[in-house]
Amino acid sequence: MATTTTRTLGDVHRHSRRAFDLLPGCEKYFRCRGAAQTGYRLIAKVATIAAFAYRHRMGLPYSYPDNDLSFTGNFLNMMFKTTELKYQPNPVLERALEVLFILHADHEQNCSTNAMRSIGSSEADPYSALAGGGAALYGPLHGGANEAVLRMLNEIGTVDKVPDYIKRVKAGEFSLDGFWSQGLQKLRSARPHHQAGRR
Repeated sequence: MATTTTRTLGDVHRHSRRAFDLLPGCEKYFRCRGAAQTGYRLIAKVATIAAFAYRHRMGLPYSYPDNDLSFTGNFLNMMFKTTELKYQPNPVLERALEVLFILHADHEQNCSTNAMRSIGSSEADPYSALAGGGAALYGPLHGGANEAVLRMLNEIGTVDKVPDYIKRVKAGEFSLDGFWSQGLQKLRSARPHHQAGRR
């Protein structure tokens, strides 16, 4: 649903197909107003699309954006608002989600980024490129890895069960989802977004 809706925005905002056209006074590889405006629109609308897709899947009514909230607070509002007149996000959760968004934005050259860049290199409209990147998340080795971590956390259950779970991992019963293989531990510990995620 989210991928299709994102792609459809390219038809709603037809001028986005010209986002890469040069405006008078722009240098050859520096794109001006059109691309920036499309980028801002994408960032704003993708949060709404993701929240609406979630609420649709859960059978909940849509919760519309609230311009008085931050970007992250607004996303939480659209995801979790129930009957209250004015949703007030938990500041700790809001900050944690903001850090998570930053870490995902700095995730370098992963599968979905590569797909989006490849599609964008053909000068397709940015909505189509983002939809292709979103489709890449469907694979079990990319976005599915996040689902495996959530399943693992559900299996662990509570904090008091973590030590026993780690003992089972060390005994070789299964691997710990969400962590790289032993051969990449040194590289992982040197990467700045992993350090930020530990805070």
